[in-house]
Amino acid sequence: MADVDAGGRGAATRRAVLAAAIERFGRDGYRATAVTAIARDAGVGGTVPYQYFATKEALFLEAADEDTAGVIGEIFDTAGLEPHHPDWPGATLAAAVDALERHPLARRILAGLEPDAAERVLNAAALADARKVLATTLSAGQA
Repeated sequence: MADVDAGGRGAATRRAVLAAAIERFGRDGYRATAVTAIARDAGVGGTVPYQYFATKEALFLEAADEDTAGVIGEIFDTAGLEPHHPDWPGATLAAAVDALERHPLARRILAGLEPDAAERVLNAAALADARKVLATTLSAGQA
């Protein structure tokens, strides 16, 4: 669904709903989370999320994509994924563990608590990009 207002207040409301969804789904899981609870956490009316997301599932999937991309972004920002880094594999792992502390939905999915979302995360565009960078880094390190 399109933003009610492509910029400004509509975009801010959509971001607030998505952030609340990441927190709520991450804490309580898909089944135990009501969209009205997400709306309340976002400070909007109970049906407002449906102006931005067609269904609860669509909201969950976008929240999972957003949180997964956040983890991957943090890893790349902090790990020093360069072949000359003295311990880039260890730095990457440490960055991933650290990032998961701030990304509750990605952590929940990776822990196997949302099995229906695991395949989506494994096929996320951000993860595909990460695999390419890692493959390039490995190849450069082997050369």
